[in-house]
Amino acid sequence: MSGAGRGRAIVEPLWWRGENGHRGASPEYFSSRGSPSTGRGRRTTPRGTCGPAAARGGAVNHSELILGVDGGGTRSLAWLASGPGGDQVIGRGQAGPSNPQAVGVAAAIANLEQAIGAAFAAAGLSRGAVGAACLGLAGVDRPSDRAPIEQWAVQTAIGKQLKIVNDAMLLLQVDLPDTSGVALIVGTGSLAVGCHRDGRTARSGGWGHLFGDEGSGYAIAVAGLRAAAQAADGRAPHSDLLPRFLAALDCREPASLVPAIYQSQLPRAQIAALAQLVFAASDTGDPAAIAILAQAASALSEMVSAVIQRLDLDRQQLRLVLSGGVAVNQPILRKTLRDALGHRGVGIESLTVVAHPVVGAVAAAQRMLSH
Repeated sequence: MSGAGRGRAIVEPLWWRGENGHRGASPEYFSSRGSPSTGRGRRTTPRGTCGPAAARGGAVNHSELILGVDGGGTRSLAWLASGPGGDQVIGRGQAGPSNPQAVGVAAAIANLEQAIGAAFAAAGLSRGAVGAACLGLAGVDRPSDRAPIEQWAVQTAIGKQLKIVNDAMLLLQVDLPDTSGVALIVGTGSLAVGCHRDGRTARSGGWGHLFGDEGSGYAIAVAGLRAAAQAADGRAPHSDLLPRFLAALDCREPASLVPAIYQSQLPRAQIAALAQLVFAASDTGDPAAIAILAQAASALSEMVSAVIQRLDLDRQQLRLVLSGGVAVNQPILRKTLRDALGHRGVGIESLTVVAHPVVGAVAAAQRMLSH
């Protein structure tokens, strides 16, 4: 941090509202560069502070603090907050993935420990039991999956009140706490969850990369690799995807793609990151890339439509929340998804794009503390 910035509160913008009335995730640079270029946005959340300066007003009562954690297949984020409405973020921590299905229980817990510890350290506070904590983690849908995480959380006294839910449920806390709507995560994997104002919930997708995760970053990347291989074989017309994948994987010839992918044993998240090559090719008009993204959007719209049907939601006035690296960072996917939903007769009343689902964990923890 520069000298001019020491001791000052850091603005924590969580989302912005564009000209069309829809809300979108505010990039990290929003706080210093104004509204995103895609619309004259305005802040819709309170300002927050971060760092030891936030705790210098006197002794801190840990019982008045709240902790929100978002743990997925790529990373874990922990935010420590205070204030009457939990609107001041005083410490943030980050660590590796904490999906126990992907990395194992021991590694998941170790990364959670690291992220939470870093949040307290950033706030200049010793570790202690907060008033309420909400952990949204991928891979904890079944009670047996949650059990070891709950045991660890209780033994280490993370919070006097504790909630552990699937990470997708955090999105419902951001913009849909008291109403009906659908939240769609499109990142390394994909999952749609919905809630009805009467308390019912439903989900679609989230079956993992072997027989699910349609429309996800991983699925898009694999489809791109498949199209590149077919172009190399002459089974499909030439595609700009082939030279893009060759360059990205440092391959001189198509045959080198095999060891680059299989022998290197790239983690799933790294393969998913290759989806950006498909988006780049689509921007230049590559037919294969455009077709892949259209197929991805169709699969994602099918998930959303399934949740709408199961909960009997209004198809003409859907409140939709989007999150995940692909949904947040790729505007073309959001546009293609809107078109695909329109073809299924779904009209969007409001669209919120959330860069940090951990915001939902903080909101859920604050409601726990308030009640």
